Amino acid sequence: MADRGEIAATTTKKEIMKTIVDLFTLSTAKDGNGNFLLPKEVRAELTGSALHIIQDSFAQGHVLRNEKGEVVMFQTYEGQGDKHAEMDHSSINDPVAYQKSVTASVVYLSITNYGGSAQDIIHFLDKVVFPLADDVKPSGVAPGFEKPKKNNWFEL
Repeated sequence: MADRGEIAATTTKKEIMKTIVDLFTLSTAKDGNGNFLLPKEVRAELTGSALHIIQDSFAQGHVLRNEKGEVVMFQTYEGQGDKHAEMDHSSINDPVAYQKSVTASVVYLSITNYGGSAQDIIHFLDKVVFPLADDVKPSGVAPGFEKPKKNNWFEL
């Protein structure tokens, strides 16, 4: 979820949260008469994008979490091997994280559909989706997620 390695977790968290809040703000924007500013299809795509980010954050290939669900490291895509894709199927590999991603999605949709504010989204993301562990590390590739080393001179 991080753009590159060695970014402070607080910076990555702030950038991710800003993106989700922007998606929320656009998808719920109304004019002075209470009418949505954007067509339903566009609002649905914006909401889907926010949900995708939230759900990916519970897959270990994107974010490593401790047993309390706190963020230990935001992973970078570059430098990861095949385990990244395997971990996107959390229902198989991590049923607890899968359930948490479903619950977080329901909460996000509830805030979105029942008149919640950007402040509600910020609080939810800060406290529930992206709480940082005391021992949080800068972004990178976690052990076991690296690309395999090339053994032959002819491999690219």
